Amino acid sequence: IIRARKRWLGTHNRMQGFRQMNKPLSVAVEDASDDDAAQAVRQGLVSYNRAQGEIGYAKVQVIARDEDGAVCGGAIGYAAWGELYIDILWVDERVRGQGIGSRLMVLAEQEAVRLECHRIHLGTMSSQAPLFYPKVGYIQYAFLPGKNGWPDRYHFYKDLPT
Repeated sequence: IIRARKRWLGTHNRMQGFRQMNKPLSVAVEDASDDDAAQAVRQGLVSYNRAQGEIGYAKVQVIARDEDGAVCGGAIGYAAWGELYIDILWVDERVRGQGIGSRLMVLAEQEAVRLECHRIHLGTMSSQAPLFYPKVGYIQYAFLPGKNGWPDRYHFYKDLPT
């Protein structure tokens, strides 16, 4: 409780200082192609999280390439707080059905274990491959029904050997 209170006070005091800057702020929807702004937000969050203690942040990417070196699939994500989050899993339609997705996930799991992660989690949609993940050992933990014609969303996890 004392540690949580100190953490709250630290955040509260930083916010108070921010409010006392007396500088006008603008908040607006901006062009999503402004990578500098997005990177500043990401870096701000990563810096804040690191200040709370070691989080083990690492980017992870497992890439499948054809014989010419062209990318034909990949698993992209990040590790933090002992978990690997897979943000993107994609396999080119021309090479689907050849076990590439399974191989990408196995290598992502091996990398997660190397990074001392205890779990992998990810999300997908009914228009993608929700039936694939249980086949490779993932457990569904959440379902959000689609609305207004949009696809359903599924969330999966897999505990890793520690």
